[in-house]
Amino acid sequence: MRTFIDALPADATQRIRNLNRRQRYQQRRDRPKVWPGDRLACCRWSYRQPDPVIDAWCATLAHPDSTAAYVTAWCRLNHLLEQ
Repeated sequence: MRTFIDALPADATQRIRNLNRRQRYQQRRDRPKVWPGDRLACCRWSYRQPDPVIDAWCATLAHPDSTAAYVTAWCRLNHLLEQ
C-alpha cells in the first residue's frame, strides 16, 4: 500500500487526504434524530430555544396540522435546513 501512495503524484495524495478528512468530519457531525414520541429531556441543552418553543415543536411533530408543519418541526428538531 505504501508503494501505491508513493507512486501517486503529490496533488493526488493531498486530494485523498482531503477526502478522508471531509468524510471523518461528516461522520462526526451526524446527530441522533428526533422521532415523534421521543423524550427530549436529555438533549434540550443542544437547542438554543426556550423550552416552550421546543415543546411546541414536539407537539407539532406528534400531532401535525399539515405536512408543511410536520416538516418544519422535524427540520428544526433535527438541526436541518428546510428546503
